[in-house]
Amino acid sequence: MPDMKLVPLKLPPGYANNGTVYQTKGRWHSGNLVRFFQGNIQPVGGWLPRTLSGASIVGTPSAAIAWTPDTGTVAQTPILAIATTSNLYVVVSGVVHDITPAGFPSNNAARTWTLDVFGSYLVAQPIVEGDFSINIHLYVWTGDVTAAAVAASGAPPAGRAVVTTPERFLVQIGGYDPNGVYDPVTPTNTPPLSRTVYWASQETTDTWIPAVTNSAGSFPLATEGAGMAGARIRGGTLIWTNVDLHLMTYIGGILLYSFNKVGDECGIISSRAAVTLDSVAMWMGQNGFFQYNGYTTPLPCEVQDYVFGNINMSLARKIWALSNPAYHEVTWFYPSATATEIDSYVTYNYIENHWVFGSLSRTCGVPIELPGTVPVLVDANGVVYDHETGTSRSGSPTPFVESGPAEIGDGDTLMNIERLVPDEDNLGDVLLTVYAQNRPMGAQTTHGPFIMKNEPANVRVKARQVRLRFSQYDPSLLLGPTVLFHYSLGDAMTQATYTRNSVANFSSDGAGTVTAPPVHSGNWRIGTMRVGAIQTSKR
Repeated sequence: MPDMKLVPLKLPPGYANNGTVYQTKGRWHSGNLVRFFQGNIQPVGGWLPRTLSGASIVGTPSAAIAWTPDTGTVAQTPILAIATTSNLYVVVSGVVHDITPAGFPSNNAARTWTLDVFGSYLVAQPIVEGDFSINIHLYVWTGDVTAAAVAASGAPPAGRAVVTTPERFLVQIGGYDPNGVYDPVTPTNTPPLSRTVYWASQETTDTWIPAVTNSAGSFPLATEGAGMAGARIRGGTLIWTNVDLHLMTYIGGILLYSFNKVGDECGIISSRAAVTLDSVAMWMGQNGFFQYNGYTTPLPCEVQDYVFGNINMSLARKIWALSNPAYHEVTWFYPSATATEIDSYVTYNYIENHWVFGSLSRTCGVPIELPGTVPVLVDANGVVYDHETGTSRSGSPTPFVESGPAEIGDGDTLMNIERLVPDEDNLGDVLLTVYAQNRPMGAQTTHGPFIMKNEPANVRVKARQVRLRFSQYDPSLLLGPTVLFHYSLGDAMTQATYTRNSVANFSSDGAGTVTAPPVHSGNWRIGTMRVGAIQTSKR
């Protein structure tokens, strides 16, 4: 009889999901709330809701920004601004203040925002897709928690985005000419004006009409698209339309700025779908991902088909991006195909060059509030969470990662898997399920989940191909609470029959004794697991 060999399961990091499951042989196929980092598979950090006082956050949050002002009533105090479909708020020292502009239009489910900081001021541009009304204004808040934000005097109405340049010019993307050259009766979409970039005179928020005594100006982009977003980057300011990318560069003199198209057929999918990291920008386009680092290139993505086949494009305006420099990640949050709110994410590790995806409902957030602090994310109900904190992930599915098929040779040979040798930081924190098939489209049988409390674990699986699923320990995964079943733990097959309720308190010593429940930290790490397999026949 052939000897059993221990075969290491060492798969490249990240998911591959651009075809069938069988095409992901030797790769990880899918998962949720899991990251690959420095050679380990681990769950993402947990999150804790903040306890806030003051005003209640009304409406669905759609944008956030954090900064520390040096003026106003809260100088030198970190501020978190949150914009919703109906209101504008700032959070200072755990207190929520409503700074919604007086007379602001009522709640609109289609409303989103772009936010930026101009010195110590908050600048906020509301957007309602398809609405080019002259009543949509750019707003400024000067840092006084007792005062509301006010419309930026003289700014072009109906702007699409706001950004502050490195030279301290306040820039509005899109909108109507501030001289008042528009049709007040039918102010519908006017493509030439929606492609125009406006800037106020340097260091001002209220001087928009160019004159010999100021440095205000405007420039119509040479594009077929409409202005969508802007972001500072080393060497200038990037301006996205829905079809291309332009670089706004300060040159001084009479012209002040030059505009150069630096990317074509790479338009951004929403006003908040880009992040910048020093001299690099990454964003989600209409049907792919892109990067700018002096020139624009597509980002190869091994889960692109999955992601873009799973987006509710009618709600693409909600898509937003967040960087997490501690883990070298950029994450895009989006509404899945059947969802009415953001419920999914896709993450790119730009150092290790791999992708993962999963489910999480967060509608806006910021990478940090202060240097060294954790990401802060907000859900659709206005609950503010500190992320990458602890191991509690309440309200979300159990973290897991699932492989594509593994097989011997050309996949025509049966194998017996008889042993699982884990390589795990906290034994007992992870369950392992084995899926067995004889053909890619054939019937699949499920074995487990097995508690990897002791090692090695004996199993009995015979198939031509197998897939493995690692899940964070969760007793609810161990069949029904009163379903009787035999369970494999440690070196021996347990002889007793258990229910989920008893297994939840089961610590295996190989004899089936019920002792103290195993400790589950929720902070596990998976390295290179080995599978004990015996090659049998080709029948």
